Amino acid sequence: MLILPEFYNSVYSASMRAQYPSIAKISTGLTIAAIDTFIICPFERLKVFLQTKHAHVSLKTFYRDNKNQLVRSLFRGLDSLFCRQIISWVSFLYADYKFKQIARSYQHVPESEELSNSTLMVVSTLVGVSNVFIVMPFDMTKTLHQQQSEGFANKGLRETMRTVCREAGIKGFYYGWQPRLIQYIINSALTVTALEKLEHKMKKAKLHN
Repeated sequence: MLILPEFYNSVYSASMRAQYPSIAKISTGLTIAAIDTFIICPFERLKVFLQTKHAHVSLKTFYRDNKNQLVRSLFRGLDSLFCRQIISWVSFLYADYKFKQIARSYQHVPESEELSNSTLMVVSTLVGVSNVFIVMPFDMTKTLHQQQSEGFANKGLRETMRTVCREAGIKGFYYGWQPRLIQYIINSALTVTALEKLEHKMKKAKLHN
């Protein structure tokens, strides 16, 4: 989140950056999502499998039942997880950039100065709220693909979403939104604040060098 925006700012031309100010943040989100997905997919699959089990199932049971196609089973739902990670990272980094920009404009804080902690708390809450409502439909789809039941295993992203809409409506994508919202706001409060402070430390280090 710190190094990649600097890299993309050096790759894109000045005219491109002027025309699309958030392009480095969006490119960073896409890059992180691409790497992140392949690392966490097996762990997400096992987590969801154990959370949605219908009997006394353990990791040993999972291995025994899937040992002939273990890799394929561990990476079930890779496409929907990849989609979720892209939406999650891009929406988070873009919201972080945009809400901070709005806060600076409203409070007349220049780019060279850090936002106050109270402002960062407001920004992080807005980032968390927007992120959770954008990401949850894709997270629900990913969970359905990775659960113990085989019902959605062979369905694509669009077909799964249509099934959820047909059976439960839009609200079907937002079951359990309250605890997820709290989780996202806490995560945002830590990440948004840390990102702001680390970015300014990097800027100061560059100026001194």
